[in-house]
Amino acid sequence: MSAPRSLPWRLIGLVLALGTAWYSIARRAEHSLVIYCTHDLVYAEPVLEEFTRSTGIRVTLVGDTEATKSLGLTERLLREGDQTPCDLFWNNEVLGTIRLQQQGLLSSYRGTNTERIPVQFRDPNGQWYGFGGRLRVWICAADDSRRTPFDSLISEAPDLRRVAVAKPLFGTTFTQFAVLWKQQGATATQAFHQSLVTRECRIVAGNAMVRDMVAGGGCDYGMTDTDDVFAALDAGYNVTMEPIRIAGRTICIPNTVALLESTDRPEEARQLLEYLLSEEVELQLARTARQIPLGTVDRKKIPAEVQPLAEWARESWNVADAAAVAGDCLEWLKAEYTR
Repeated sequence: MSAPRSLPWRLIGLVLALGTAWYSIARRAEHSLVIYCTHDLVYAEPVLEEFTRSTGIRVTLVGDTEATKSLGLTERLLREGDQTPCDLFWNNEVLGTIRLQQQGLLSSYRGTNTERIPVQFRDPNGQWYGFGGRLRVWICAADDSRRTPFDSLISEAPDLRRVAVAKPLFGTTFTQFAVLWKQQGATATQAFHQSLVTRECRIVAGNAMVRDMVAGGGCDYGMTDTDDVFAALDAGYNVTMEPIRIAGRTICIPNTVALLESTDRPEEARQLLEYLLSEEVELQLARTARQIPLGTVDRKKIPAEVQPLAEWARESWNVADAAAVAGDCLEWLKAEYTR
């Protein structure tokens, strides 16, 4: 009988411990920039540490979990509104950033490094900027003798039981569907999705699972991102990639950086934004995360394995254009997956 009576005290102890932890985080953030970041922290942390070393400006980094990446912090910022402690948002995609812009949460800024970013990858009003992109690609075995134009595969194959794609409710797979919706319309997008289901395409939890199924031989082909293909190559798998195309053009999804309108440290936040948009950082991300420099860089300094991706990125649709239809696309997809 004593155990139940001790339970409230255990709960009180847990609450106190959690409160102490949150207080400690808040105290650290009082004298530093707070940046929400959905990019993989193994690549983001060295960038931010170098910024602190070179400027003396401390940064408190708030990351996200793999399960809710990009969507989770976007939703958090929407909930927090102008009461957010966040000064700057480093998002690994663009459509969520535009949702924040539409709610009036972002501040305009133009500076030296913002001008090196092509207009295709930045907001015309200066409320967000793209850098360090990745591409939507097909992954398959490098020695697969059946390799064929992938557009033909997805449109003509009688069944897709050996093809994998992530559930298109979030992340870059959703972005792909939103771009398709924008370029070819709702009817064509819905028919495409239905064709995947009808032909028994393997619709799985995420891009990493798509990669693992193809790399491990469980599927022959999959739709994923360039960073997932490189992860498979690093692990010793014999895979290759080709860009996914919609009406002949590729899908390059940039990281984005944006200042929060509510920041009380605007000058320091602008310094960090300028740093993230620098040639130095884009080349660092090209070396470490194999992301594609989108601004002007010395092309000889781009790693050899990233150079072909840079060529494909120049053929990309402007992904930001899909923001106009993203809401309708997501509403329809949610209905499909909650039947």
